[in-house]
Amino acid sequence: PEVLVYIQSAGSGSYGSVIGYSVNNGKSMSMIANLPPVAENPEASEGYMGHDEFAIVENSLNQRFPVYNPGDTNARPTGGMRQIEYKLSESGGIPQLIVNNIVEY
Repeated sequence: PEVLVYIQSAGSGSYGSVIGYSVNNGKSMSMIANLPPVAENPEASEGYMGHDEFAIVENSLNQRFPVYNPGDTNARPTGGMRQIEYKLSESGGIPQLIVNNIVEY
């Protein structure tokens, strides 16, 4: 089992982040490596200006947000929505959320 806490910044951008912990055989907990920032992912960052929403869907963490086209105001995005699906994986004994899929609609 894991514990995920969604955090959203105040202000007009409402940028989101996640803090997570994974249980190790019911004996201890390990911090899940930080959720990779959208700005660091070239495939996902174009048109990103925050307004994140998070949800657990089946066994994945989903982050979705509106996509902004050039000239859009913060209150009126016109580029649809983008959703990033993250799966929990372990690398070098450290649990981390990795991008599994990116969808636009």
